Amino acid sequence: GAEPSSAAKQLPFADAFISSLMMIIVSEIGDKTFFIAAILAMKNSRLVVFIGAVGALAAMTVLSAAFGWLLPNLLPRLYTHYASVVLFLIFGIRLLKEGYQMEAGHVSEELEEVENELSKAAKKSDVESAEEGSAGKAEAGGGVSEGVLWQSFLLTFVAEWGDRS
Repeated sequence: GAEPSSAAKQLPFADAFISSLMMIIVSEIGDKTFFIAAILAMKNSRLVVFIGAVGALAAMTVLSAAFGWLLPNLLPRLYTHYASVVLFLIFGIRLLKEGYQMEAGHVSEELEEVENELSKAAKKSDVESAEEGSAGKAEAGGGVSEGVLWQSFLLTFVAEWGDRS
């Protein structure tokens, strides 16, 4: 028989890539991490916020991959299989329930939560800046960017840690 062409062999990869990309876009738009990055980028350097958020997502990916490799090797695969099925069902039912209970035109709870976290962090930063005084401001040119970087990293990391997607 004839062998499939190289284009036909690459098609499953392209289909899988596009399907994965679309799934990620659908599940992450409007997510806490999306709002954190968007709000921080509106108020600070976009590059600094991007570096902090991407760093947090990379760290979370490494941790997730490590746990994904470690747990099935420590526990019997049957247990990890059924545990993942149960977790997907629980999270799916919770998401459907939250979606059903959402009110039209109401700001999402995630956006409100992110705005509260950012305002708390901003107040804390303002207090620390006031304590340093004007002499500290002259010396700390890169301190603001570094603070935003860590704020972006930590808020994104914590938001992803509790994220169901």
